[in-house]
Amino acid sequence: MKAILFSAGLGTRLFPITEYKPKALVEIKEGLSVLEYNVHHLTQHGIDEIIVNIHHHPEAMFSAVKELKNKGFQIMISDEREQLLETGGALVKASKILSKDPFFIAYNVDVICNINLKKMVDFYESKQDCLAMLAIRDRNSSRSLLFNSKNELKGWANTSDGQSIFHESEASLTRKAFSGIHIIHRDIFKLLPTTGKFSITPHYIKLAKNHRISGFTHNDDFWFDIGKPKTLSDACQFFKDNPKLVK
Repeated sequence: MKAILFSAGLGTRLFPITEYKPKALVEIKEGLSVLEYNVHHLTQHGIDEIIVNIHHHPEAMFSAVKELKNKGFQIMISDEREQLLETGGALVKASKILSKDPFFIAYNVDVICNINLKKMVDFYESKQDCLAMLAIRDRNSSRSLLFNSKNELKGWANTSDGQSIFHESEASLTRKAFSGIHIIHRDIFKLLPTTGKFSITPHYIKLAKNHRISGFTHNDDFWFDIGKPKTLSDACQFFKDNPKLVK
């Protein structure tokens, strides 16, 4: 299987830490960056080829990827130095490689989680005509994805500004928070813009009206978004208290 680690972001929420390094190279313990943690996690679950997109502090990222390749990991760089493309644009830029297999995994590099990707892939493969599967959790979030009783994506709501989209009756839908981990069928490239900078999530919402996009609930896993100083500190403390969970 192939995966793309979204690693190109500016990490503005982590400033000033990210003034001098990309967020992918922020450490969750001494000598272990979130990039390396996630490369290990992906490969332990059967991913044998990883694409890492780069933009912010590119030379540091080139160096880090070279070190990981020297350790035996199969990693390629998708170079976004000219323009930061966001998640959707990053997928399209890497589509020639990602579309070689029927489906692939997309993973936010600032997510630290012990999700069982093999189990998620098995669940994805049990579904028919599933364009994408999103890892979801019951957690507080101002922006929620809305799922029906079959755990199919049918809407979106933002409690901070009141905006929402519903493909079914709101009363029948359950709010879930997206974990930044997805399995995506290669057919999605037929349905996305072919160039430019854009986020994948709004396209999921639009496509869910006529295509099956399912949820994979993983409430029992630990999960951290280390994109803010407070949550980074929480993750570091968690691993300090549970050293066996991270090598």
